[in-house]
Amino acid sequence: MLAMLAAPPAAGKSTLGAFLEHLSRCTPGLSPLQVIGMDGFHRHQDYLDTHTMVRDGTQVPMAQFKGAPETFDVNLLRAALESVASGEDCPWPAYDVCRAWYTPKG
Repeated sequence: MLAMLAAPPAAGKSTLGAFLEHLSRCTPGLSPLQVIGMDGFHRHQDYLDTHTMVRDGTQVPMAQFKGAPETFDVNLLRAALESVASGEDCPWPAYDVCRAWYTPKG
């Protein structure tokens, strides 16, 4: 079974998912959950910088609306979901905020 959480960017979907996964793994009698997210399907910044979308009838740079549905690679996400739904054991891309913001010294 696949279940997806939908809410605006930064609303806590990943945090809630991680909490539910933790509860499922430490509560006797519950089947363990594996949380997978859409963050790994964000289009790269160079794409967002060079493409536009329509907002309120006006063409605007996608980079101004990072996280909006149009800024995800929906075809790649669809293909990955179809692989999972068919029972395939497949890799799943993830966005690691620590790697995005932390650069080791030296």
